[in-house]
Amino acid sequence: MIEQIKERLSLFNDISKLVGDQIATQFGLPHEYKDKGNFNQQTEADIYAEKTIVTGIKQRFPKDSIYSEEMGLSKGQNNLWVLDPLDGTSNYLAGLPIFSITATFIGDNGTGFSAFYYPILDIFVQAVKDDGVTINGKSPTKPDSKETGIISLIGGYAAQKEQEKAKKKLKKDFKRILSLWCPSYDALLLLRGQTDAIVAIKNETEDLLPGIILAQELGYKIKTLDGKNFEFKKFIKLLPTVVMAKSETVLNKILAKLN
Repeated sequence: MIEQIKERLSLFNDISKLVGDQIATQFGLPHEYKDKGNFNQQTEADIYAEKTIVTGIKQRFPKDSIYSEEMGLSKGQNNLWVLDPLDGTSNYLAGLPIFSITATFIGDNGTGFSAFYYPILDIFVQAVKDDGVTINGKSPTKPDSKETGIISLIGGYAAQKEQEKAKKKLKKDFKRILSLWCPSYDALLLLRGQTDAIVAIKNETEDLLPGIILAQELGYKIKTLDGKNFEFKKFIKLLPTVVMAKSETVLNKILAKLN
């Protein structure tokens, strides 16, 4: 692993643990929140996490650009961090332990990684481009190729109607369709082989990009609705609808139903 990646992964590991431990002390308590529209909520934990992570990155790597969900883009001279300081805010508010602190790093030289820390579960996942995936520092067991009949359906905040239409088209072919309000946890389930695919409809980049990098490193298929391989070439705020699947069979079945 090259030094550029090592240093940034180490930094995110340390900061996400610090932030996660603090958020965990408030987990399960009542929280005030701001409704940003389309069921998008913001709590004091979102603001604290973002401020702490962004400050830590800027102090250590002042030339790096940073895009974060609440702050937007802070343009530097090179590289790009994409942050979701609290993925699964609605779950955090509801007292459900399915939320995480996530980051994606895209280097100007083609390097990159995604990393997730789930504070209540105390799980740290990292996927480094061309260097594999680890869970709490260990390579995961390769998932069973047998289909589970379970998929995750993720809709961007402004794509709820499209998400419902997709669910109707898919429900006869899969025994369970999960809507967990935490894309990073959907990625963890796919990593473990507990689901067969993720159908992601017009998601915000900070929500979905970490899972895409994870799926790519696992060698899973990722395609847009027109059947083309998805490639993240430059930053855009809203990604197209994509399907990530652990087998070509599942992917083709989903694409056939949605088209």
